[in-house]
Amino acid sequence: MLWPWQVDASLPQIRESSISDQDTIRRLIVWLSAALIVVSACAVAVALFYLHGEALRTGENITQSLAHIVEEQTSHTFQIVDQRLQLATDRLQALRHEKKLNENSARAVLREQLAGLEFVRSLWVMDAQGRIVFDSNTGNSKLQLADREYFQVYLRRPATRFHLSAPVRSRTTGTWMITASRPLYAADGTFAGVIAAAVEPQYFDTLWRSIKLGEGGAIALFRKDGVMMMRSPVDDSSMGKAMPALPLFANLSRAPQGVYTTLSVIDGQTRVIAYRALDRYPELVVYAGSLHGDVLASWRRFSKLTGLIWLAAAAIVALLSALLYRYTQQRERTELRFRQLAQAMPQIVFITDATGHMAFVNNQWTQVTGQPVKASLQGGWFTRIHPDDLERCAEDFRVAIETGQSLHNEHRLLCGDGTYRWQLARVLPNRDDAGRIVSWYGTSTDIDDLKQAEAALHAQTSLLRMSGQLSKMGGWALDLPEMRFSWSDEASLVLELPEGSAPTLESAIGLCTPQSQPLATRVAQACIEHGTPFDVEVEVVTGTGRTIWVRSMGQAVRDSQGTIRRMQGALQDVTSRVKAEQALQGHLQTLQRAAEAAQAITQHRTLDTVMQEVADQARTIIGAHQAVVSLTQGSDWSQSITALSLSDKYANYRHLVEPPDGSGIYAVVCETNRPLRLTQAELVAHPRWRGFGTYADKHPAVNGWLAVPLTGRDGVNVGLLQLSDKFEGEFTQQDEYVTTELAELALIAIDNANLLTQVQELNSNLEEKVAQRTRALSRQEALFRALAEQAPHPIWTLDTHGDATFISSAWYEIFGGAPPDWHGTAWMELVHPDDRKGMNEIWRKARENRTPYSGIRRLRDKDGNYRSMSHRVSPVFNDTAEVMFWVGIDVDMTEIMAIEAALRLSNAELEAFSYSVSHDLRSPLTTVDGFSQLLAKELGDNSSVRVQHYLARIKGGVGKMGQLIEGLLLLAHVTRQELQHEQVDLSAISSDILERLKSMERNRQVVFSVEPGLQVQGDSRLIQSVMENLLSNAWKFTSRRSKAEISVGRLSPHGAFFVRDNGVGFDMAYADKLFGTFQRLHDVADYAGTGIGLATVARIIQRHGGTIRAESAPDKGATFFFTLHQAD
Repeated sequence: MLWPWQVDASLPQIRESSISDQDTIRRLIVWLSAALIVVSACAVAVALFYLHGEALRTGENITQSLAHIVEEQTSHTFQIVDQRLQLATDRLQALRHEKKLNENSARAVLREQLAGLEFVRSLWVMDAQGRIVFDSNTGNSKLQLADREYFQVYLRRPATRFHLSAPVRSRTTGTWMITASRPLYAADGTFAGVIAAAVEPQYFDTLWRSIKLGEGGAIALFRKDGVMMMRSPVDDSSMGKAMPALPLFANLSRAPQGVYTTLSVIDGQTRVIAYRALDRYPELVVYAGSLHGDVLASWRRFSKLTGLIWLAAAAIVALLSALLYRYTQQRERTELRFRQLAQAMPQIVFITDATGHMAFVNNQWTQVTGQPVKASLQGGWFTRIHPDDLERCAEDFRVAIETGQSLHNEHRLLCGDGTYRWQLARVLPNRDDAGRIVSWYGTSTDIDDLKQAEAALHAQTSLLRMSGQLSKMGGWALDLPEMRFSWSDEASLVLELPEGSAPTLESAIGLCTPQSQPLATRVAQACIEHGTPFDVEVEVVTGTGRTIWVRSMGQAVRDSQGTIRRMQGALQDVTSRVKAEQALQGHLQTLQRAAEAAQAITQHRTLDTVMQEVADQARTIIGAHQAVVSLTQGSDWSQSITALSLSDKYANYRHLVEPPDGSGIYAVVCETNRPLRLTQAELVAHPRWRGFGTYADKHPAVNGWLAVPLTGRDGVNVGLLQLSDKFEGEFTQQDEYVTTELAELALIAIDNANLLTQVQELNSNLEEKVAQRTRALSRQEALFRALAEQAPHPIWTLDTHGDATFISSAWYEIFGGAPPDWHGTAWMELVHPDDRKGMNEIWRKARENRTPYSGIRRLRDKDGNYRSMSHRVSPVFNDTAEVMFWVGIDVDMTEIMAIEAALRLSNAELEAFSYSVSHDLRSPLTTVDGFSQLLAKELGDNSSVRVQHYLARIKGGVGKMGQLIEGLLLLAHVTRQELQHEQVDLSAISSDILERLKSMERNRQVVFSVEPGLQVQGDSRLIQSVMENLLSNAWKFTSRRSKAEISVGRLSPHGAFFVRDNGVGFDMAYADKLFGTFQRLHDVADYAGTGIGLATVARIIQRHGGTIRAESAPDKGATFFFTLHQAD
């Protein structure tokens, strides 16, 4: 199988281009030139003089372009080394912070940074005394290197952040070595040592030899102090030698880049030298030199040829042939330079003829596929395409050749390591003057990393969508004035509607219940007409007919004229919370009735009235039609006392109630001394129900039955409390808990009544005091137990030994069982084994210090899963300040901790993705910038206006992209950088920045004021960045004021700091976008910027534990308020 444009791989290559038409024009030009030379020798002399200057200028321009490429390559190389040093420093600091730093872990980090850097021999770290503490190689530990230049420079010039030492010859290998280094600083900002890398200069010789400067060309790298760092061709005698007297440095003092002609002191050759200082490392300068004779070679040949024409007309044909030959050579050299340019590009570059036969492919093909270039020219590309992409690629190329249209195609290409990577192929037709396609130019760019990034982004989007589903939250929007309503898929899930449904505002409001529709209509109308934000909770009927509670928030979005163009917001299913609140309200009402019952019961003084009050209160609190309280002496039911409470429903059945005789179903409760709760069906089926005397046959069916034993202090049953026929539903476990508490309260009241009778017999004067004390104790115990049982979280008490004495019902709902399960030390079985030791240690310290304590522990619920429970425990003291017992409460933190972990993971992945993408974009962006400049110089002034416009657009786009990348890197660096807290003079920083801004635009009238004595505590580098961004914004947005005003101050001695200006301001409706990444409130045509500055400011303030906000109005200026820790 062959490509659509291939007939046979064995066919000879088609010639790359036809030059017949160009030959005709050249011959005409040559004849006209010869005639003009014969007519006027003077004109020829002038022309030769002019051509001499042009040849020299062209050579200078080409040399400058090549010097620029050398500068970019060299800067990029040292930048890579600098970045690896910084990354190694960050990793070592992280290991030190984790207390994992040792010689082995440090060597692993240093060797990791050496990976992929073939020109870096080793990395090592020295302490503040100049001793090697860590080394990527072994055997150099504790070696004293304090006398080295790369160590001494940071002692002499502490402000130095990166340094390249003079080359030295290695004692072991005999090769030259350049040391690149960075200083290390302790947390307090003091000098802590140096991290260094050994760079092999021979790498630059290999790199520079690919740049064609001619046989006598030379490239060199100097420091500004005159030290030669490297030269190609290599000259050992000049390596590391100081040459400050070279003309290079005299020219460098006048301009950072330029060109001049000089005699070399190294090899005695005269060269045209183009030099450039490195933008990123201004202490370094490179030059590229072409032999002066090579630059003027073409001109000299042309001059000799012209002289021969003057001497003999007979030699005209020979001379023309020589000129054409030399022109052919020049064209070959031009094509050679094009091929060199193609070889230098990081993409696969190829050329085909008009029919699609491959004529040229660069060496990037071999680097990517591992196959020789010849294989591609003979159809080898076809065999490397993924089988799934082959048919589509073939069809796209066939259509492009048939229609003559350009082609963009994505496919997977088999690489040399056996993996498939995505490639983007772009192919453009090359047409002649007649519009015929003579060839095709194409590139193939590796986009595999971009594809993976897109996949990661899709995965991140899925995670965010899953978060919305987990929290039952969705978004909605209403576009005005079209009244086009839309919502997210998560909102459709909440409302149980089909995904992608397109509702109207009326139909969305129609989902609300009739009771909630007026509220929904009113807030929506107010937001649409007046922009009033809202936050309401409404009852909604879902698509499946289920009724839920929804919380909806909305706000208006205005345009620059203040007109409301959009209403947007979010909705969340809050049914669980609303129902919980309703249940809590019911529990509170029950609690209130229980408290009132406790007070009412304790007010009675006789046994009969106490029992009757207990029966009445129990029936009222629980909501039942019947309540019976019975007391007996031992098992003698003939001497029992009974109190009966009936609702109006049973008023006619009061005479049917017979006193209990010990043989009915209630006897089961007295025998087991445990509560018994039965539904109506269970009650009818119970074998003891029919033995309940004639009462069972005569009485109508009841809706459930609940009985609780009355147990004396000695544990002996003394009666029971019965409830039957509940108003609504069956009796619940909650009813059982409350009834049990009422039974205990009844016993207390009964005991108190009996005690009161005894005390009255002994001492009538103490009767009132005893009654008051009894009532107070009863209320306190009843309130505590009722509160604990109604609380939504588990509440429990421990004695002074740590044994559980009381556990609320919320505990049993989570962990199972029923009272008295988990009392004593049995609850310790639920604690996760890994948490027991720490929990016991905290309890021991709290018991010794008699202080409250709190913590988080994992407990096993009734389903066997562990839950993270946050608990807080406090001691209860008696009048003598002794601990009587401890009271504790547990709160389930499982879901909250899971959500926090998911958010932390999502933020970390986003930051790492931003940092990685920013670094990966830099290299291709630098290549585009460099070659666009070469293209502009190659075209010169002969290019059309449209071409100049395209080049300007490319340069502008590259510049803007570079700014965005730098902003992203800064933002990521701010997030990852370790803070170094110190005292910072905010007033001095602000004054310096404003003075510098004013010196740059002296024609502006700007009045600024800085409050003196503003001191803060924080990282000085990051605080400097905060003030740079805020004051630069104030300077920029006041540029159109005839008299600008900028002030820096503080609201109060302990208040917020502020930066205020009288600039253009902004609409506070968009304040939520102010501190977002790439968010801009003004047009870029009016005010330049990337939209990252304020996001960086907000991130720095947040990392310092502060806050930032802004106040403004259009054309009224703006004020930014921020808080930071005040210096001591």
